[in-house]
Amino acid sequence: MRADAHLRVGPGGRVERMHDSPPVAFRPTPEGVFLVGTAGGPLGGDDVRLGVEVTPDGELDLRSAAATVALAGCGSSWEVTLDAGARSRVRWRPEPLIVTARARHLQRATVRLASDALLDWTEVTLLGRHGEACGDADVRLEVDAGGRPLLRHEQVVGPGAPGWDGPAVLGKLRATASRLVAGANLGPPEQVAGPGWAWFELDGPGWLLLAASADLPGLRSALASAGSPSVPARAATRGGLEGRR
Repeated sequence: MRADAHLRVGPGGRVERMHDSPPVAFRPTPEGVFLVGTAGGPLGGDDVRLGVEVTPDGELDLRSAAATVALAGCGSSWEVTLDAGARSRVRWRPEPLIVTARARHLQRATVRLASDALLDWTEVTLLGRHGEACGDADVRLEVDAGGRPLLRHEQVVGPGAPGWDGPAVLGKLRATASRLVAGANLGPPEQVAGPGWAWFELDGPGWLLLAASADLPGLRSALASAGSPSVPARAATRGGLEGRR
């Protein structure tokens, strides 16, 4: 499949424009916008592109109804482009990406933030289903803030990435997560490191959390223990990043 889906959200989380394209669809709810799969996959050969715009003063809380399962095949891709306008607030927290055996999957997100936008972006990857070997996956996140590069992060796993499961990288751990909190005037987290997780202060307006565990329950426990950088008071209102926890 070749799919292009588009979403534009304004103040108060109001959906101003929405275009679905199988195998994905957007579903607005009072809790935010849910990304829903309308077909299995992504399968080998699938190419899915999501374009998201959050207007000035807009608010978006995006989730997904279920995990994304990258299945075996000749290669699939999932590309997200997000533009967040002035004073906008975005929270991106889909369910995990599951990389099954013999999958070959590329996931890339490109985010462009206004200098005073606020972003809370979480990605979780599970390397294989229960008792299953992991396929190949390349997960990339590129973020600019105020027209300047803020983050370039990439995780490559699977048989095509020698050493990824060695003791210097993931070893036997099969659940990983990254969380970026970006915006002006953020305060530091209460703790910067713990078992299986660590926060890194970026050379720009943001903090990056990296976490890994043997399984999803352990990973969720690590993410909960890590806490969060403090968000400016003006963003901690209903509909903001703190208001929809």
